[in-house]
Amino acid sequence: MTGTPTPERVWWSAKDLASAKLPGLPGTVRGVNLVAERKGWAKQPNAIKHRPGRSGGLFYHWSILPLKTRLRLLKDLEKQEPQRLERGEAWAIYEGLSQKAKTEAITRQDALHKIGVMHRSGSTHVHAVETVAVALGVSPRTVYNWLAVVEGVAQEDRLAYLAPKPPKKRTRREDRAKFKPSMDWLQSAYLLLEQPTFAQSYRAAVKHAQ
Repeated sequence: MTGTPTPERVWWSAKDLASAKLPGLPGTVRGVNLVAERKGWAKQPNAIKHRPGRSGGLFYHWSILPLKTRLRLLKDLEKQEPQRLERGEAWAIYEGLSQKAKTEAITRQDALHKIGVMHRSGSTHVHAVETVAVALGVSPRTVYNWLAVVEGVAQEDRLAYLAPKPPKKRTRREDRAKFKPSMDWLQSAYLLLEQPTFAQSYRAAVKHAQ
């Protein structure tokens, strides 16, 4: 389903799953392989991929793992997710972006729309994501991140949330130098023998700068 939250890691080998000690799965490679065989993971379309190299082996997509396992992966994801911007704040930031950034947001929105169309046409979620990722020249992980960003967001607001984050404005060296005398004065006032509070020192520094 389009918009389904996706954990940071989506492909797992039997060894990875055993080492992670996830609920719903055995803690040994042999045990995980037995579960995979019993559940027919290798027969699921677009849910496995072969490990490159001589050793071979398979990677399993997280979507075919047991429910308890998937819930744990999503729970770990919730701990990592930053707080989402309010709708008005997201649009305010969007309006201040460059045209290039807005165009990128439209590209991402169109990509998610195509995934939804493919999914409704019978394609698996994994196949739809990978197809769109290849067409855009990005990794499937990137597309999954876009899906996670708009999870629970109204359709008409997705554009604002999909826009690239504006770069943080860095204070130039000359700007920092401009404030240095005031900061030095504030520090000296705070360290006076009379031991004023920081608030008192700050007010004195402001008055001194006027």
